[in-house]
Amino acid sequence: MKKNERSNPSSHAYATIRMQMQQPLLSADEERNLWLEWQNEQKQSSFHRIITCHGRLAVSLAVKYNKYGLPLNDLIQEAQIGLLQAAEKFDLAKNVRFSTYATWWIRAALQEYILKNWSLVRTASSSVHKTLFYRLRMMKQKLHRTDTHDNGIQQLAKELGISTAIVDAANNRFQGRDFSLNSPIENNNNHEWQENIADDRPTPEEEVSEHLDYEAKCTWLKQTLKTLTNREQQLIHRRYLGDESDTLKILGQDLGISKERVRQIENRIIKKLQMLAEQHFNQA
Repeated sequence: MKKNERSNPSSHAYATIRMQMQQPLLSADEERNLWLEWQNEQKQSSFHRIITCHGRLAVSLAVKYNKYGLPLNDLIQEAQIGLLQAAEKFDLAKNVRFSTYATWWIRAALQEYILKNWSLVRTASSSVHKTLFYRLRMMKQKLHRTDTHDNGIQQLAKELGISTAIVDAANNRFQGRDFSLNSPIENNNNHEWQENIADDRPTPEEEVSEHLDYEAKCTWLKQTLKTLTNREQQLIHRRYLGDESDTLKILGQDLGISKERVRQIENRIIKKLQMLAEQHFNQA
């Protein structure tokens, strides 16, 4: 490998592609004999030749998935892993060419790698979202520069048996890529994206002020409640200050008065507390 290929991952990837594409294809009889030598005699050279000659299949599939913006060299490596997984599971008795069988394993390996690395956020966690991830891209390519996007969304939702809202939400999520919050805003290199993120939490000054205000109100309430009669204090505690609020009916039964009389007392107490609060905090 040349020096510039070692330092440039893209050059390394294309060098791998050239090397793999130069490997000879196996005839059906050659492939069968190699598999027999491997499965019956554990002949390592036969297994190595099978994998080497099918490396071009892994590379060609990896190149097709290069449009998702991930390093081509990594895609080729994942495709090779899928090829090895297929070799472990391949059954010669199925009477099918290894390339046909391996294609499904390689695609599965590539798709799983893309879904895990396309975004730092877990994008496709269910089978429906995984299908949407690839189908939406295909649909958008098909409908490119047409006015049938909404119809395509509806058709895809119908095929998958889901709502158009789910498809539309997935489309909005998939069309964006991750970027650093420390990256500069376009046309304004002096500011970063993180500066536009609003913090809804109160400032330390606001927290201290709210805490002092809460303590002042609690102190005033405790002092004011002492000016009420015992029955009035009992009613307010059971209606508003307890873990559970008692109904007017229950309070009336316990106090030996009607429900309506409890309501009248309650309204009178509230008005009294409101008047005292206005006087106190106006003077503060």
